[in-house]
Amino acid sequence: MDWNHFRVKMDGDRIQTWVNDVLIVDTTDTMSSSGFIGLQFHGAYKEVQNNKKSMWKNIRIKEL
Repeated sequence: MDWNHFRVKMDGDRIQTWVNDVLIVDTTDTMSSSGFIGLQFHGAYKEVQNNKKSMWKNIRIKEL
């Protein structure tokens, strides 16, 4: 099984997301300046029916 590599950089109201070293999202969000970090998987119901799992490893959070 191959793992996808995600990187998220949040600096002020700017959010950048890379998947396998390719910049996918570069946006700003002025709605909120605080909150929590959550891991989300879309389509989980279908995947659960097929006995598949969503797994995460080596999660690191670094303050800028």
